Amino acid sequence: MLFHVSGPRSLSSCILGCVGLPIALALAPAATGAERGPTGETCEDAILISLGSIDNYTGLRSDDGDSGGCFGLGDDSPDVYFLFFANTPGPHTIETCGGITNFTTVLSVHTGCPTGSNNLIVCDINSCGDGASTVTINALLDTPYYIRVGGLLSDEGDFTLTVIPPPNEPCDCKIAEPIFGNTFFAGSTTGEPTCTGEPCFAGSPAKLYAYTPDTSGLGILDTCSAATNFDTTLSIHSGCPMTPENMLACSDDNCGTRSSLTYCATAGQTYYIRVGGYEGDFGDFELLAIVVDVRVTEGPFQNPANGHWYYLTSFGSWSHHEQLAIGRGGHLVSINDAAENEWVRSTFSPAGGFDRSFVIGINDAAVEGTFEWSSGEPVTYTNWAAGEPNGGAFENYGQMVPNGTWNDVEDCPVIGDAVIEVESLMLPGILGGPVRNPANCHDYYITHQGTWIEAQLVAESIGGDLATVDDVDENTWLVDTFRFWTKTERPFWIGLTDRNVEGTFEWVDGTPVGFTNWNPGEPNNLGNEDYVAVNDFSINGWNDAHSGDFIPGVIEIAAPHCPCQCPLGDMNCDGAANVLDINPFVLALLDPVAYANQYPECDVNNADINGDGFENVLDINPFVALLLGGG
Repeated sequence: MLFHVSGPRSLSSCILGCVGLPIALALAPAATGAERGPTGETCEDAILISLGSIDNYTGLRSDDGDSGGCFGLGDDSPDVYFLFFANTPGPHTIETCGGITNFTTVLSVHTGCPTGSNNLIVCDINSCGDGASTVTINALLDTPYYIRVGGLLSDEGDFTLTVIPPPNEPCDCKIAEPIFGNTFFAGSTTGEPTCTGEPCFAGSPAKLYAYTPDTSGLGILDTCSAATNFDTTLSIHSGCPMTPENMLACSDDNCGTRSSLTYCATAGQTYYIRVGGYEGDFGDFELLAIVVDVRVTEGPFQNPANGHWYYLTSFGSWSHHEQLAIGRGGHLVSINDAAENEWVRSTFSPAGGFDRSFVIGINDAAVEGTFEWSSGEPVTYTNWAAGEPNGGAFENYGQMVPNGTWNDVEDCPVIGDAVIEVESLMLPGILGGPVRNPANCHDYYITHQGTWIEAQLVAESIGGDLATVDDVDENTWLVDTFRFWTKTERPFWIGLTDRNVEGTFEWVDGTPVGFTNWNPGEPNNLGNEDYVAVNDFSINGWNDAHSGDFIPGVIEIAAPHCPCQCPLGDMNCDGAANVLDINPFVLALLDPVAYANQYPECDVNNADINGDGFENVLDINPFVALLLGGG
């Protein structure tokens, strides 16, 4: 076997990194001296070659055919035949330039054997100068290409034949396949064009995607699925064409020989994804593309010193967290003195059971070196760590580390936690209720989606707490009443928590814990889960969850008396349905909470005249008919 490496690199270095460079590899013995024989004498005995260079010789060989119409100038010369299969599609250069070539070659490429004008793709004479020739073919996979090397007229001699793969050009994302959403995408790089993955990886066949997430946050890409059957490389870019300058991240071998990476994703922006292969490898893959949206994970907590409310948010860059804060009527936290700095540190750095860092609102994004709070408040206090800020034009955003000092960081690729501050809360409203449980005469409400703490604050604002579940019958009644309240099955908060002492669960209203109905394996405190929701409706089971999960809460208010057993339509509880019930009936439809407060011993369900389970305008005509004696 004859090896020859073109260029200055050593063979060992090219084995590691010269994918796509011409590496001389003869798959048949070189025709030198006594070894020169019939191999390559005809196209039926063509020498199988790959990328790179091979030295050979036309002397002592016969003229076995014409050159397929290459001006008829090489038809009578000795010739030798080679067979080539491309392992990547695209333009391949085949030439006798350089090396040991010492005569005027006639070079032709054919799609069949025997070769002739009927299967000629291209031919050339002396385009390189000094008698050497070069051609380019657009090679397809699984297609045989017969290469004939002859001489001008009857010329003969030694030559070097080189096959050069497609150039490592930037990937043209104009052909990228659009994808959306959070899911798996099945694909293959087999038959795809070759393009470069630099600066991470050399060129290979690559499948390109144009991915537009619909949420901002932590972007995750991987090919780790068992459906991926080759050594993948993975990169993501912010622009087209895909170049080193716009590459956001790249990966190889993060999950075996498969790949995974993370990046900062912004909703509505199009990113370009390249799935390639290591050292030219190719095959089938399954790509996971998801974005974990920036979200509230803890809170709100009120600082007693200033009355402001604070949340911990996660899975975003500084800019993502600031956008979330603005949506809640605030900004990333502004810290005005050492006391507030310590309150923020002690409240949020240990959250989750480990010391955490989080970004704060200070930044010099507008004017380098001039720091300001994103809220617009004047900077009257700082707590920079020794040597900080030191990031220059690249690190423009403040971060508090676990000891309470500050560091300047980049907006992205820093993806993590933040603390946001609001002066007043935007609490979820009441979605429905009151609904009275006949077993205990308590009234229940369901809130719009929010955190556990937000739902509890809503409960306190109307004189109640998140629901306490005393027995299996109450648990079943809650699930039957509220799981489909919005016509879509969804979990809901109840009043159980271990936020005060980890592992010691308490009802928020102080009731001793007796009955529980945990799902199998729960509570497991996965990532510091301190709040309880009903979520497994196959067994009406409970799960410990993060406060920041956004779900409805069920509120319970103890009624002062069990209501009288009033007839249908008796909205003032005087024992009869008559014209005196018109005003309370209207109030029950318009404002059930006000009705329950004004008529605490009455049951709002008496307004459900048509019996459909809801008190609404559809009950008006039946109510009128009832008063007129037609009900």
